[in-house]
Amino acid sequence: MRVLSAFPQVKRGVKRQDYRSFLLDFETQVSKLGLTDDFLNEELTEKEQKIIILYRDENILKKSRIIEFLNSDIVEPSQHSSLGKSKMITDLLQRLKTSYDPSSDTLLGTDLGIGLEEFQEDLLAVEEEKRILLFRIVNALRGGFIKNELASFICQEIINSGIIEDKLNKEELSDESKIIEKLTVAEKSGDFQRSREIAERKKAEAQSLVMIVFFGQSQCLFLR
Repeated sequence: MRVLSAFPQVKRGVKRQDYRSFLLDFETQVSKLGLTDDFLNEELTEKEQKIIILYRDENILKKSRIIEFLNSDIVEPSQHSSLGKSKMITDLLQRLKTSYDPSSDTLLGTDLGIGLEEFQEDLLAVEEEKRILLFRIVNALRGGFIKNELASFICQEIINSGIIEDKLNKEELSDESKIIEKLTVAEKSGDFQRSREIAERKKAEAQSLVMIVFFGQSQCLFLR
């Protein structure tokens, strides 16, 4: 039950309410077998912890669009799970970049992107701390990897999801969230810087080529 709740194995398009209904029905069926709430809520044994960690780490990179995996604090975080969660946030940000329409200030859902309703549902499915984490990552990447208009849009949607604004900049994040923030910001800031350097280098090469052609033509005219 804990695994099904923390790591939902659902395909894209499945309504979260339908999945919640399934979990409620599953819980009812389990209780009919004589398993009490106390038994189901007992602290996990070391062996059970290891099994769930293996399950999480095996699936977290394969299920990057199932945002609930960001909540997977049912067991201790690992280096692999932190990298996986950073990858999930990066994937979400890329889909937001693909879908955002600045002229209408909304998301236009595409196969490679995400629609407004889906994004709003994703935010509500993520625990408060992870929404605060997303807010801080977006602001850290504002004006670089994420354009200002999109950053403002995302931050406003996070606020609209029900978070008190004071918490967004003052709340102390868990050690795991701090690691995820550093990983994500470092990677995407580096990507943006490399892209800018490549663009500047190509521009400089193009300008040099123009100058070479110009001087070549000038010399030909002079020789004539």
